Amino acid sequence: MLKPVGPKQTPGKFIVADSTAAYGEYLARNVGNCRGCHIKMDNTGKQLNADFAGGGLFPPSSFSEGFAYVSPNLTPHNFSGIIANWSEMDFLNRFRKGRLHKGSPMPWGSYSRMTDNDLKALYRFFQSLDPVEFVVPKTVYTPGEELPK
Repeated sequence: MLKPVGPKQTPGKFIVADSTAAYGEYLARNVGNCRGCHIKMDNTGKQLNADFAGGGLFPPSSFSEGFAYVSPNLTPHNFSGIIANWSEMDFLNRFRKGRLHKGSPMPWGSYSRMTDNDLKALYRFFQSLDPVEFVVPKTVYTPGEELPK
């Protein structure tokens, strides 16, 4: 288990930057806050599904030019997890491509600067999660298209 990092401590004293799932968990929960977007919440902020299972709605905005986005399921569920059947290299390659949709809320620029070991650690962490069956039928909605509830 990783030790928490306090305000007067530096991560280097407690966190080993390697390609393990443990380091990936640290990155996903504390640095990238992947959980913050890859969960479904109601209007009051109550979590409606498991961590990293997707379903977070990002409504249309001026930045997204009217497109809306729904975060995908990152758990290794056979048919509902978006990366469940990806190889580690598929995962790295996807992150190296960067933003495919101009208004995507995913901070692709930040992730594109991660090292291969950082990305491998994230991949290994996501693959170590319990599979959660949560289907996100679509992640990109065109302007005017009906959004999921």
